[in-house]
Formats: sequence, C-alpha cells, structure tokens
Amino acid sequence: MRSLTTTDDEEIAGTFVDYLGASSQADLWFEDLKPATKESWTLLEAAFIARWPRITKAKRSEQEIERELLSTLLEENELGEKMKIGGVEVWSHIAWADKIAILVNKANIAMRTTHIWQVRDKLLYTIKDVVKSTHANWTAFLQAVRDVDLQHIRDAVAKRKKEDETRRALENRIRILETVQQSPTAGIRSQMNRASISVQQTPAQYPANPRRANEAVFGQSGGQGNLFGPRTGQAPAACPTPTQQQITALQGCLNILPHHPNTDGGRAAYHLQLTEWEGRHGRDARVTEETPYLLRPGTAPVCAGECWICGMTGHRRDRCQAQPGSQACISPRENLWRRICGTMLGPINRENATPVQHVAVNQYGYALGTPWAVGLEPTEAIEQGKQEGSST
Repeated sequence: MRSLTTTDDEEIAGTFVDYLGASSQADLWFEDLKPATKESWTLLEAAFIARWPRITKAKRSEQEIERELLSTLLEENELGEKMKIGGVEVWSHIAWADKIAILVNKANIAMRTTHIWQVRDKLLYTIKDVVKSTHANWTAFLQAVRDVDLQHIRDAVAKRKKEDETRRALENRIRILETVQQSPTAGIRSQMNRASISVQQTPAQYPANPRRANEAVFGQSGGQGNLFGPRTGQAPAACPTPTQQQITALQGCLNILPHHPNTDGGRAAYHLQLTEWEGRHGRDARVTEETPYLLRPGTAPVCAGECWICGMTGHRRDRCQAQPGSQACISPRENLWRRICGTMLGPINRENATPVQHVAVNQYGYALGTPWAVGLEPTEAIEQGKQEGSST
C-alpha cells in the first residue's frame, strides 16, 4: 500500500485503489470508471460521492431534548440505591443528576433556568424538601441535588417502607373483612330463623358461679343426672338437625379467619383480628355459623377433638386443668364457635391432632345464637362428646 505523503492530484488518485477491498462493490465500481476519472482525484472524489452520498445523521431538536428532560424521573424505588454507570457504582440521585446534565448541555440551557421549576416539581419530596428552585442555572441546581445528605435519604426511605408495610397490613385487613361480609350462609340462616320447634323444652339454667365439668358428675354432692341422658325431670331437647347444605356452608367458613401461631407476630395479628371482629359485629354480638370467630394463637384447629375449655388437645374435657376464668381458658365466643363446628361437623380434623374425648360443659353461661345449637345444654354436650370419640 502506497503512502499518501504526496499532494499531487494524480498520485492521490492512483493510491485510492489500494484502500478498496478486492472484488468489493467499490472495487468493481472503480474498475468501470473512465481512465480520465481514475487519474484525477478531484473527478474521482466527485464520482465517489455521487455513487455513495454522505448519510445525514438524524439530529434531535432542542425541543425534543427538552421533552426528554421533563420526562426523565428519579423513581421512588430507586432512591437510596446504587446504580452502575460505566462500570462504576454511584448513588441513584447522583446518577439522575449526571443524566440531566447531559441533556441540558445538549439543549444548550446549562447556564439558564429554563424548565428548572418544572423538573423540581416532579422530584421526589425527599429531594424537593432540600433542593429549591431558586438556583441561578442548571449547573447549580444539579449540584445541589448531588449534595443532598445521604442520611436524609436513608431516613426517608426507611419511613416510606414502614408506611408501605402499614398500608399493606390495612389492605389485608380490609380484604379479610370483605371476605367475611360475603357469607355463604346468609340464605340458610334466614330459613333457620323461620324454623319452629314443636316440643317445648325447659330453658337452660346456668349457675351464677360456674363449676368445672367434673364437679357436676364426680363431686362430693354426687351427680345431678345420667351422664348419657337428660337431668331428672327434664324433657329431651328437640331441635332441627343441620342439613347437608348447612354443613357444607359451615365448612366453607372454617378457614376464612387465619389461625396464627403463638409468636409475637401471631399474637399481634390476633389482637388486630379481635378489634376488627368487634368493630364489624359489635361488642355484644353472638357467634353463629355466619360469624366465624378467631382462634387463640397456638391452640388446636376446630373439629380436632380439642378441649372446648382451653382449646388444646391431649386430655379429656372433664379433666381439663384450666380453672374457670383463668387465662388458660379460651373466650366464651371461641368456646361457642368450637362447639358449633364440633357438633355440626364432627372431628374432621382429628387426624391432624391428638384424639381426645369430646366432653365439655358450657361453664360460661353464654347464650347460644344458632337455632340448632340452642339445645346444646351441658348434659347434651357431654353426651355428644361421648358419641364422637374415645379418651386418650
């Protein structure tokens, strides 16, 4: 390849062919040129440009650059994070300022204030709080963004994350309430409320001071009746038997309210559920098959052959060590919900828990609100337990 150290027009034209690829399109084009064109660089250059015109690169207008400037935002999820720019890690707000600096230079407004207030209006409040719009030009404004204290950003990010957690927890509570509101047993309950019982029965009388179940049968005063039948002088209870439709509807309500573990988080969620339940149904509301009640954290699931006094498995209900009114006892509402589920559905969850004898007495004096459960007098609850399973 000949060197281009000459300025002679003919010699420059003669070396042109050295820079063409063999059998390339340009090489074939050169071979077809007239000798006079090959010998003059001026003619050769003009012919080359005519054959391959210069490509005019599309250039963005200043208006297009300014439009991109206004649409380049620092996203909230990027704030306080590092980004890689050219293989180097930089904080996101600094990377944003550097990108904006390139755009304002292209738009020839770096030393002006054009659009500063508009860009600032779209900044995150964390940055906007400390960066004003009164800077002399873009250079000063962007430097102020780069100089924002990193600890200020970290504090704002931590506060935002905490607010997001609170919002998600609130949305979850609203979702639970909406699920409970759409009860599948509304029509069934309406029919049950219209049901009539033809046989008169003596209302249950509960003592002012509740006694343990074993005191009623095995105490010093002796039993007040037959363990497997009604008390002396009391007529057998007659109440409607739950239909399969009612049973199916109740089964659909079993898992509406989450059952939390006995941990700090579980207990906190449980107390939130208590507040929500009372807020929705009222402090004096009765538990029915339409109003599933929450279970104490760490207790057994319903229909697991559990004790209706403490909510745990592994012992007979008439031998429960929980003293009436103690913290070991579950609430009257939970007691009633477990009795409704256990009586209506049976021990369907027994395989997941230690089987125990279903023997219990309503020691709280809590009036039942479900028509078919009103007949669950203490003696009948004991008899029902004997029929459902054996003791451990």
